Amino acid sequence: MDKPFIHLKPSLVQNLDHQSLSQNLENISYIEKFNTLNFSKWQNEIILAFQIQSLDFFLDSNWVAFFSIEAGEEEAEIFREGCNQVYYWIISQMNQENQDKFYNQEQEKCDPAELWKKVREYYASSSAENCANVIVKIFNLKMEEGIVSETVGEFGHLLNLLCMIVPELFKEDIILNIMAFYSLKLLPS
Repeated sequence: MDKPFIHLKPSLVQNLDHQSLSQNLENISYIEKFNTLNFSKWQNEIILAFQIQSLDFFLDSNWVAFFSIEAGEEEAEIFREGCNQVYYWIISQMNQENQDKFYNQEQEKCDPAELWKKVREYYASSSAENCANVIVKIFNLKMEEGIVSETVGEFGHLLNLLCMIVPELFKEDIILNIMAFYSLKLLPS
């Protein structure tokens, strides 16, 4: 870690106490619970909300490592308490299936950065299984009267997730072809 990094963090934590962190988390507007189908959208909303509230450092394992090693006792305690609150808040933004998958009652410390990493690795890692799962979800979408905009929005989120999983496959012309094919496939008969 370089010096600016080391000196940046304590000032953030000195201004962060239990009450202000709770208030920052309460200020985050409603985020649809993570239900496996909406990973890309959920992830983007969490990141944006945390950036707006200046809490995104809790998702960065470098900050967690820094406070484990470099911080003073008081700052480390504040940070640990913050980690607990952020960890449980993220868990609360998941449906039951994902809570069961990622929440471990026996773990001694709550590390939101590690949780974030596990969720991303599980749903957005470049694997054939993840790619196939997203493609199946795309092709199972149905355009029905009254929910066209929701279906198109869901398609956009799934395509974004597919681009994260297999970025080397997606150049602009390929994405346009997929969108055209998808649009034709979903037109009512």
